[in-house]
Amino acid sequence: MTPAGTFGVVVSSTGTVFASVFSGSVIRGDVFTRTFPVSIPVTGSAYEVTLTADERFVLVGHQNSSAGPITIINAATNATVTTVPTPGGVVSSARDQTGLRLFFGLVDTPNLIEVRVQADAGWSSRLIGLDAGVGFLSGAMNGLGYDPLRDTLYVTHTSGRLFTVPSTGGTAFISPAIGTMRGAAFDARRDRFYAVDEMGAGVTRTTPLLAPVNQPPMIPTAWGAALTPDAHELWVTNSNAGTLHIIDLIGTTGTRTVSGLGRPRKIAFEPSGRRAVIANENGEVLFFQ
Repeated sequence: MTPAGTFGVVVSSTGTVFASVFSGSVIRGDVFTRTFPVSIPVTGSAYEVTLTADERFVLVGHQNSSAGPITIINAATNATVTTVPTPGGVVSSARDQTGLRLFFGLVDTPNLIEVRVQADAGWSSRLIGLDAGVGFLSGAMNGLGYDPLRDTLYVTHTSGRLFTVPSTGGTAFISPAIGTMRGAAFDARRDRFYAVDEMGAGVTRTTPLLAPVNQPPMIPTAWGAALTPDAHELWVTNSNAGTLHIIDLIGTTGTRTVSGLGRPRKIAFEPSGRRAVIANENGEVLFFQ
């Protein structure tokens, strides 16, 4: 059991797990003991959590912008190193192919934010301005995926639209509205982007034209989405029904459903793909092997 309000989770290559607790902490444990003996205090509304590529630092985003900026934690000492101010609450994150640029989707503002690891000067950040006239001010961003082939970010939105945004800023493409877009994942091997929708639709698109290629199974109130490291499966959480849906993307096993999971939220995989960890808003972290 963990504190209630666990939304975000990330797993290192050595099996260390960091999970965000909305009331204001990051809990630390591992996939072997499945316990969380360490609690790192941070500002409230801790929501999104991610790691730098070298796994030296944990970055925590806070959903409520008035509650605090992005918090950067030294993974070796569990101490806060610095904070990065944001103009809106953080709801999603993605890394570029080097892992030195980390991107965060924000609510209440037509911006993304890039946080960059600087070898000599610590940290730097910049806003990636978006075109406010195409709908970013009429709702909130939800999911975020990074395309290393084009240095482009894919942003899902509560308006139901999917935006492609060059990392340099501006809006390159806007899809038609489909429900309330939520979780997102990008598969660089197949050049495909996956998004799930709280209204029950799944969207799979090829890039760069984002033409639909198929519809994953209908999963009402779909929330979190993540690809397995080999990109053979798309895992989707349904927070209202307490289920996990494992969608076969290569055509061998179909879709499997795991029930009775409380309120599952975001999903993270070990880089090896052997284990998965799911944050549970009810006050648990779920482990799968």
